[in-house]
Amino acid sequence: MKSIKEFKTFSEQIQILKSRGLIIKNESKAIKFLEHENYYNVINAYKDLFLKDNKIDFKENTNFDEIESLFLFDKELRSIILNYILSFERSFKTIMAYKFSEKYSKNNQISCYMLHKNYDNKKYLNALEFISTVNKAIIDKSKKSDYVNHYINQYGDIPLWVVVNVLTLGNMGFMFNILKNDDKNEIIRFYTERYKKEHNLLKLNSIMNDTTFSTGLKILNIVRNICAHEERLYNLNFKHKMKEISNIVNYENYDNSKLISIFIFLKLVLDYNEFSKMKTKLINLFDMYKLRFKTINFFEILYEMGIELDSFKKF
Repeated sequence: MKSIKEFKTFSEQIQILKSRGLIIKNESKAIKFLEHENYYNVINAYKDLFLKDNKIDFKENTNFDEIESLFLFDKELRSIILNYILSFERSFKTIMAYKFSEKYSKNNQISCYMLHKNYDNKKYLNALEFISTVNKAIIDKSKKSDYVNHYINQYGDIPLWVVVNVLTLGNMGFMFNILKNDDKNEIIRFYTERYKKEHNLLKLNSIMNDTTFSTGLKILNIVRNICAHEERLYNLNFKHKMKEISNIVNYENYDNSKLISIFIFLKLVLDYNEFSKMKTKLINLFDMYKLRFKTINFFEILYEMGIELDSFKKF
């Protein structure tokens, strides 16, 4: 087992970086940046593209400003993506609550989401787990929120369209997975029919199945959490991979293990105008940063994201 690295002052950190070949023209500026952002979050997270094959020394002429630029690029990338994931999350929660309640809340069964019979019989234990999660979320929120207590005190039950506000995207993805097949298809149909209509693809029979949709929810949740916790995003690789959707959005050379998967899925589930705004913001971000790197080519960064720029602009 390796020993824990000794504490180093900011000045010592700078000298170590310089000894490994990193050019730092303004040491006080670099120290100020590290004071604010943390050495580990900046250097350890973003150095890899700038290292020689020995993974220790920096490539010739690598400047601290380049690492800082990659850090800031990733920060802005997270901000853009998170905004549109949250937009989908609101839509997904709304549609889930609407479709489920429309079918199961008849005869005043407001808390229909608490009945395991309304879920896939083959996933009985998962349904019980979800019901327990919902109970806990309601109890926790009731200690902090007046609107939950209002429904409990006034009506004795809380409708699903209120409950979804205390559940996470991960919780909602779990709920989707335990739905009956017909109910899953009803949710997917909402997004696929809208996509087909907005993209003039009405003759297209199918866009995605429940497995693809479920995988999309999983990777969205992963990225959402990465963005929320300000972790490195641009070169993320997914263990869960979506298949057979790149042909629908006409994206060539699709690598379903990379971040491009998120953009392809969001194109399918966001409305046309929202996705167009997101894509424009991303292209503007690429244009803003593409000339800030000398040691590496900006296209190397896009490659890590699974993005081929011409294909991205077209799709």
